Amino acid sequence: NDRKLRALLNIYDRIQDEFGKISPSGEALEKCRDLFETVSDLGCGEIKTNQAVLNELQLLLNKPHFKCFLQAHDVVSHEVFGEKAIRVTPPPLISYLNGADSGVGDNSNDDNDSDHVARVRLVQFQKNTDEPMGITL
Repeated sequence: NDRKLRALLNIYDRIQDEFGKISPSGEALEKCRDLFETVSDLGCGEIKTNQAVLNELQLLLNKPHFKCFLQAHDVVSHEVFGEKAIRVTPPPLISYLNGADSGVGDNSNDDNDSDHVARVRLVQFQKNTDEPMGITL
């Protein structure tokens, strides 16, 4: 069981090292506007295109729900992954704490500090005054 756990933790560490640094762009709404202009130019140009498909794409890109979705994406990516984002988690664990033998002799790179973000869930409890809470935190 120790070998399986160790192998799984090593896989997890490698995945975090490889993909932990990817963060979404905060320019989705701007890119959508550029795409809308490009689609408009394609519809007016001499290039033969399927006009029905272009019109449908323009309709979808112009819907307010889609624009709000992109705006929310931009806000979240800025607040969570931006340079001034507040980090609420400690730095990542050193690999030997996750089950590796030691940090000596392996190809671990101390400069691979990826930014980790914790998801915090706020919970509100309401209870009647005559009933016990009935939970353990």
